This record gives sequence, structure tokens and C-alpha cells, in this order.
Amino acid sequence: MTTIKWFNINIPIDIKEFSQKLKSANFTKEAEEGFLLKNVTSNEVVGRYIEYKPFTKEFKNPFGVSETITIPDFAVVEFKFTIQDGRWLLEVYNTPRSIKSFTNKISEFVGFGFYIAEIKLDLKNYIDEIESHLGKLVIKKMELYNINIENTALGQMLIKGEKDIRKSLESHLISQTHYKISSFKAFFYQNDILTGGFEVKENSRLEIFDMPVQVFLQQYNTVFMSVLKNLRNTLLFSNLILIV
Repeated sequence: MTTIKWFNINIPIDIKEFSQKLKSANFTKEAEEGFLLKNVTSNEVVGRYIEYKPFTKEFKNPFGVSETITIPDFAVVEFKFTIQDGRWLLEVYNTPRSIKSFTNKISEFVGFGFYIAEIKLDLKNYIDEIESHLGKLVIKKMELYNINIENTALGQMLIKGEKDIRKSLESHLISQTHYKISSFKAFFYQNDILTGGFEVKENSRLEIFDMPVQVFLQQYNTVFMSVLKNLRNTLLFSNLILIV
């Protein structure tokens, strides 16, 4: 299983200076945090941010004496910064629970003008875009919200099934236009290469399972970048979820 999450980000320096700053904080055995760069080009920086995070454990030995041991641990953020149409984009792979230490370090390096924000997708339209470019999907799971309940309340719903759930879904909703999708899980219909599935969340997080990751991403990224470009061109403050 592979996960990827995208973020809007602004780096107020050029990519050459940015990569040099990351290299100046190279991770070593002696350092408690730092970067290891894998690839740097004129429009992308790929690497890992590593933070040493040991934790201690207390226990009693067979003689009843309390002892403490330190267990080494590392938090790793796999990243790719790219410049698309003059704008920065961040990809984080196998997304950890928090990237705050990573983004704080980036902010220290680049200073005023830095921001990072989640990307919010309209998944109803996004499903249509994927199907129009990549082929028919079988959607077996959806999480919904903003569902009209008897015109008196709004609710949430999780729907799962072995077949495509969309027809059953819309036949049971009072309002087919106002509900929103927070996530969906889909499989390709009669595709000999992309035989696995994928799950997309409203915040752009993608999970890929049981199929060739790079083959899928080559096709998926075309759709995502097209949708992202349109989203950026019409971006409102209500769509911009800043991460601090």
C-alpha cells in the first residue's frame, strides 16, 4: 500500500537556493534532525526529512530495582517539491500523522512568505474527471456528509458494497445535488493492468493498493494536475486550509 498527499505551498526563494539550504542541514549520525536529498533538478527537489525521536521506557529488573532504557526511533517524511506553472507543490509519501516538525524547519529556512495549505477537492466532480480520462470505475465505498434528511437536518453516511454503490446511493437521497463526498474507494472496470484499487479523500490524500504504483500515478497525475490548475485559478479563501 502506498499513500500520497499533496499540499499547496509557497517557497519565496528560487529552487536552487532552496535546495542548497536543505543540503546545508544534511542529516548525519550526530544530528538529531536533517535532510537527505535524493534528486534535485530545475523544477523539483526530492528527498527525506529525518528526525531522531528516542523514547524512554522504565521497568523493574528481577531484583525489583527500577531501570530506564532509551529506545531510538526516527520520524521520516518522504517529500517531493515541484514547481508547476510557476507555483510550488508539495507531495508527501506514506503520510505520517504529523509533518509539523518538517514544515517548521522549512519555514525557518525560507522565512517570510512561506505557507502550506491543504488542497480541498470536490470529489463528485473529481470522479467524473477520472472516469472521463482513465475509464469506468466501480465505486465500492463512499463517505458522505451534508445529506438532506427530510428537509429538516443534515447527516453523514458511510456506504459500502461489493458492486458500484452509486445507483443505490442516489435513489435513496432526497437531495442529489447538495450532499458532499469526503472519500471514496474505487476499482477500475475491466482493466488488465490497473487491477487493484485506490481511495481518495477530500483533502487530496491518495491510497493505492494491489497495483503498479508508478503506472497508475502516470495516468492519475494527469487528471490531478488538471483539476488542481483549475482549482488554483478559482481559489477562494474558503478553499484554503492553512496548516500552522
